[in-house]
Amino acid sequence: MAELIKASVHNETSRSRHPGAWIVSGPPQERTGVLAEGPVLDLLLASTPGLSLRPATPLERLLGHATEPEVLP
Repeated sequence: MAELIKASVHNETSRSRHPGAWIVSGPPQERTGVLAEGPVLDLLLASTPGLSLRPATPLERLLGHATEPEVLP
């Protein structure tokens, strides 16, 4: 929650360019998947080039993380 507040203050808004929750993944060999939304997602995408995005499933939104290791093209 602190990161969301910090990102909202940094962006001067609680709105995001990407509505909803997304799973953000790094390179396929790392097999990572992090749930992000709102201004935190915007800051993450702006600061880390080359990330992959996919919409989070309802279960992932509930749990707050990816349900499987990510292997995205």
